[in-house]
Amino acid sequence: MGDDQYIRRIVDVELAEQLEAMGAVLVEGPKWCGKTRTSLEASKSAFYVSRQRALAMDLPDVALSGETPRLIDEWQLVPKLWDHARAIIDERSEPGQFVFTGSVVPEDAKPVHSGAGRFARVTMRALSLYESGESNGTVSLAALFDGDSVAPQETALPAISDLAWALVRGGWPASLRLSKDAAARIPRNYLDAIENADVEFIEDESIAWDKIKIRLLLRSLARVSGQGVNLSKTVEDVRSQTGILTRKTAAYYVNALKRLFVIEDQPVWRASLRSRAILRETPKRHFIDPSLAAAALGASAGRLLQDHATLGLLFETLCYRDLNVYAQPIGGQLYHYKDSSGHEIDNIVVLPDGRWAAIEVKLGDTFLENAAANLASVKERINAESVGDLAFMAILYAGRYAYMRRDGIQVVPIGCLGP
Repeated sequence: MGDDQYIRRIVDVELAEQLEAMGAVLVEGPKWCGKTRTSLEASKSAFYVSRQRALAMDLPDVALSGETPRLIDEWQLVPKLWDHARAIIDERSEPGQFVFTGSVVPEDAKPVHSGAGRFARVTMRALSLYESGESNGTVSLAALFDGDSVAPQETALPAISDLAWALVRGGWPASLRLSKDAAARIPRNYLDAIENADVEFIEDESIAWDKIKIRLLLRSLARVSGQGVNLSKTVEDVRSQTGILTRKTAAYYVNALKRLFVIEDQPVWRASLRSRAILRETPKRHFIDPSLAAAALGASAGRLLQDHATLGLLFETLCYRDLNVYAQPIGGQLYHYKDSSGHEIDNIVVLPDGRWAAIEVKLGDTFLENAAANLASVKERINAESVGDLAFMAILYAGRYAYMRRDGIQVVPIGCLGP
């Protein structure tokens, strides 16, 4: 059901492979990231629940009838479609029946059946720089894990101003065909939609959804994007502006934003240490796309170029987004490392076979030596017997040149990284 204007996505291959093996695939991720368009490419018919919600409620079998694979878009609006699809899959006993898409994680009680054995889950994110054409992809994350070294080369995104613009615009497919002014409105409109329309799917009657507090909460979270989770400080920050916000309400709002794919937590990597240091158990919290953090702060590309501290925080979130996209095809999971002695690594990528990589993120090349020293120090502190094999160490940065240092650490511009 596709057309020539479709932007090819890294997740296309995973979706096709899962449909060959499972009765249905659930494609989850933030709104506007391209889930529906990508799922249409893999489908032969479609049903849009938001347009025919009453029909889906009354006659779910009709909604699910059609040439397969059949796309069921925004299924969470009528959760019982899930169980009806499960029954059809069991009856037909064939793979590739349905592609479900969802932009909201339903309440735990819905659907009744987990979908185990029938549904595969595929996470979809906003466009990486490779998918948007702003990284040349000449440094492959998968190849680094297989032992390749970075050959000297120049990035496709040589100017820091280009990077700042890509960060503010975000990875929303629709923005690539718009003027800069129009594209910059997309993440702002996204947050407006969260504050106004999306809450009907998650609202708890015991807690009021206060748009002003949500806006201030988003701004507070954006100021510490990519930093350790600290709900108490977030509550204090919002209280200083509104006067009232309970910890219970803040925790509910944060959970709602996670279910709406606005923010997510990067868990701690639990390796045992050679030293007496204690691992810190606090996850880091990122916006699903750096443009949302920039929009919450009201930050343009020009303003970020004058505020390198904030630019650096949001650059880390951009790198986290792209690393997730590139790691997913090889089964990689992203963690972070921090111990009580103050040593930390921004990203630990772990593969299913136990291989892992340590990747520091730096905005400029003036910080490369410090990053390299930190990587070497952490390597010495980790008990190699407690974890799998270290595949490589790298510094991901906003510079121009990719190369391998004499100490074996790979230096990779974000504009060269790919899957």
